Amino acid sequence: MLMVYDGVVAIFPNEELSVPLSLQYILRYGIGFALGSCLPLYFYKAHGMSEFAFHLRFGVPVCYGLSFLVFFCVVLPLGGELELVLSWGMVLPGLCTLSLFAVLALAVYRKVQQREQLHLAGSLDELVLSCISVAPWSVVNLFIYWEMEPWWRLLLMNVGFLLAWGLTVARDIRHKLVELRLAKHVTVEQQLTFQDRCLVFGLTKREIEVAGLLCEGLTYKEIGEQLYISLHTVDNHVRHIFNKVEVNRKMELLVKLRAEGKD
Repeated sequence: MLMVYDGVVAIFPNEELSVPLSLQYILRYGIGFALGSCLPLYFYKAHGMSEFAFHLRFGVPVCYGLSFLVFFCVVLPLGGELELVLSWGMVLPGLCTLSLFAVLALAVYRKVQQREQLHLAGSLDELVLSCISVAPWSVVNLFIYWEMEPWWRLLLMNVGFLLAWGLTVARDIRHKLVELRLAKHVTVEQQLTFQDRCLVFGLTKREIEVAGLLCEGLTYKEIGEQLYISLHTVDNHVRHIFNKVEVNRKMELLVKLRAEGKD
């Protein structure tokens, strides 16, 4: 959508085109409004944040949809000045943006509070990266209002993705270093002891694989990618492992399955 928006902004407005200027502005700012309204839908669908349900039902239709229809689809075609339309048409979207940031902060805080009891460590890491990636998108309407240069807008809109990519690379490097240290210090006998301990607790073959990767510091997503299973399946396996081993945290699992196995 950002690529489409940049393409539309590069084309419109253009007085040489046969398309009426009012329609050109409707297309140009309509794409921008659509970009801003995607934020609550993304977090509601991708991360199951019910806190955004109200914004999807009322906030986005009223603040984005109604503002766009009234000011850009009615006032502007009837001869309203563009500066006036932008000044008043961005009031509700601007307030909605502030509200979305507040709701997102509250939702992330609640996820952090549930981290230990729901074993959401991997999912929470992905949520934080998602927040970093798409946060600039939520203020796209401000970029529209300020009529920023395309290259500035492109940079600011993608800085979140670049930062998330850097954090992901750093995390992967850290995990690889942990794996190398484990491979260096854990002997074959200790690995067999880990397997034996897993069998003592009644873990299945797949649960042993998941437990081993979890103890090595991999996230739920990385475990799923390595074992070719979904994030939901990984979460179910982890729940069963925690129940069988009778632990509540990953560190407790590490102590029971790996550290004690060194004896």
